[in-house]
Amino acid sequence: ALPDPEAGSSLSDITTMAEPTDEGYYKIKGQKIFISAGDHNAVDNVVHLMLVKIVDGPPGAKGISLFVVPKKRIDDNGKLVSNDVICSSLYHKMGYKGCPLTQLSIGDADDCRGWLVGEEHQGLRYMFKMMNEARIDVGMGAVAKATGAYYACLEYCKERLQGRKMGQKDATQPQIPIIEHADVRRMLLFQRAVNEGALALLLQCGKYVDLHVALPDGAEKDRNFLLLELLTPIVKTYPSEMGVQAVSQGLQCLGGSGFCDDYPLEQYYRDIRIDPIHEGTTGIQGMDLLGRKVVMQDGKAMMYFLE
Repeated sequence: ALPDPEAGSSLSDITTMAEPTDEGYYKIKGQKIFISAGDHNAVDNVVHLMLVKIVDGPPGAKGISLFVVPKKRIDDNGKLVSNDVICSSLYHKMGYKGCPLTQLSIGDADDCRGWLVGEEHQGLRYMFKMMNEARIDVGMGAVAKATGAYYACLEYCKERLQGRKMGQKDATQPQIPIIEHADVRRMLLFQRAVNEGALALLLQCGKYVDLHVALPDGAEKDRNFLLLELLTPIVKTYPSEMGVQAVSQGLQCLGGSGFCDDYPLEQYYRDIRIDPIHEGTTGIQGMDLLGRKVVMQDGKAMMYFLE
């Protein structure tokens, strides 16, 4: 649970606050917006990892801490009771409707308890450990949606009969599948190039993850980690941005049918449009790539990439 209403992606401006107590927990008060699956009835409890500022802490990003804030907490009898975290509203979304998007009101009754994760004022650093994995997941989800759209489009193009080959004027001849038309083949090949290229990029990142985990400490382990760090904003951005274009081309192949919910392309198009926004917008990924990743360790990650 990261963004506040007045802050959004500018996390240094969040105003959700934590006040220390003598009981080992903090009292939390504030608002969080755009929290995916922030409340639902598929589980007994929803436990948030929440970015909060501790009262009288440093200003800006240096004052952010990470807290465990459950929807329900365990009382002295071992029972789950309300922790004063309320879903105050649901956002009605264009797509991605399988996951509720919530606004949370925290501590309205002055009875929300949160537990500090790690050290005070290190929340942004801890958050990036989770966020970088989530960014790879967004790229993976975008590839999945774009690929699903491509195969649905390919099936349609093989079966849909319309028109004849260029120069064929004889109306008594049967119509041909639209996959035989050059422009349709162009759009199919565009989708395939985007999807297979994005999937290859994801697999490359998967390789770096595995090697970083499996290798003993040393230069090769560090090399794989730095390459993964450099590619993370790219693997989040390219599949999501180009995936939108790929699904759009698939929808174009279906013509008017693509706009109808008889076929899955319109849902894929709505669902994938969130991915350039999720877990840091495309512009934020660009700032991360150039502002952090390219210059980290005096450009070492970039040198490995160029090699």
